Amino acid sequence: MQLIKKILAWLISLFHMIFPKKNKKTNKKNIDNNINIKKTSKEKSIVTEINETMPGYMYLSNYEKTLLINQIKEVKKVLQEKSEEYINQEIKEIFSIIDNLDSKDNTKLKEVVTDFKNNLSKGINKSTNKVLNELVNMVSVNEKETIIVKYDSICNNQNIIREKINKVDTIINEVEKKDITIIEKNSIIEVSDNALNNKNDNIVDNIENYNEDMLRVMKNVNKNIIDKVNLEYKKVNYITLTTELLDEISDKLKKVEDNYSKHRFNKYYYEREISKIKKQILELKDLKSKPQVYNEILKLRKELYTKSKDKYDILYNNEAFLNINQKCDELINKVNAKVVDIKKEKEQAKKEKSKKQN
Repeated sequence: MQLIKKILAWLISLFHMIFPKKNKKTNKKNIDNNINIKKTSKEKSIVTEINETMPGYMYLSNYEKTLLINQIKEVKKVLQEKSEEYINQEIKEIFSIIDNLDSKDNTKLKEVVTDFKNNLSKGINKSTNKVLNELVNMVSVNEKETIIVKYDSICNNQNIIREKINKVDTIINEVEKKDITIIEKNSIIEVSDNALNNKNDNIVDNIENYNEDMLRVMKNVNKNIIDKVNLEYKKVNYITLTTELLDEISDKLKKVEDNYSKHRFNKYYYEREISKIKKQILELKDLKSKPQVYNEILKLRKELYTKSKDKYDILYNNEAFLNINQKCDELINKVNAKVVDIKKEKEQAKKEKSKKQN
């Protein structure tokens, strides 16, 4: 009997010894499961983070970025030239004022006027200010006020222009430091074209508007397009991005078509705008040939979400790009045909005028 009890006790002891090992193994398995869950959760969060930012294939290469920076520098150069023309025109106006001063019998006044003009032609400095003070003390009160007002205007505009041109350098430095997307690039080109083709004679306002528009592009353009895509599609990928960008391009083309129907601009405006649109379409289409984009499209073709929410033809073919490109060609053909018609009308009018003269 004692032997049986000892055997049972030993068996129970053995069971307790085995049971904790099994429990420990189970706990290890649970821990491993938890680790796997955490890994899966982490992987999902990374994917979400990527989906909320701009994909890498949307950024310019170093070479493309260099070309863009050179374009901005060219814009700066043109704005500087226009600024100099603007200041020179103001200087001519103050020369016209002092040339009309009554200095026939006043040799000293003639000398001071000549001295002032020579100094001002070289630029505004302490010497110019000194001669100006000497000049205004030799004329009437009304003439003095007119000269001082004009001179102050030249000084203020020159300082403001210098300050605003320096801001263009700040923008160039920003572009050099950061990665630039093709969306930013196209917006920068748009802003630059507007600055170069602006008909406003006030160069101070033109440079100020250029700086503000450039800073707005650098700060908001990427964010705005990502926000639109997230709001509409909840996912950021080549298809959703391209769909949104094509919609924006279509809106631009409609605006150009509307301007054409209302005869707002000349031939060069339509050629310039349509050329920009065609380049943007080609840029988006060419992205499909990049390995990263091609592999992404292959995955997206398997998603029911993509097929139901996005443009089917972007996913499988280039019809969306070709449609807009065709509309561009049709519009430019209309523009060219109209130019030919106008030439014919002018030639016909010339012939009729010649007949009447004969």
